[in-house]
Amino acid sequence: MSQLKRLKHLFFGGNVIRGCARGPSAATNLKNLKVVDLHSSSLQDIWSQSVCLNLFDNLGHVLGSNLSFNALQSL
Repeated sequence: MSQLKRLKHLFFGGNVIRGCARGPSAATNLKNLKVVDLHSSSLQDIWSQSVCLNLFDNLGHVLGSNLSFNALQSL
């Protein structure tokens, strides 16, 4: 994970998220991350199963995000 410390833009849109690591959020070390694109990632599907609810913990420094086409009912 140390290689990702300098990551500024995360484009993961169009890839289905099926699960997350348990424990502290992996985003803890992503202090330089400014843009997150998770469009069409089936976020509502996993959140309705109470999975990955902490996905955005520790990402308060992100300036922009694309969460479109995830059928989100709430954040």
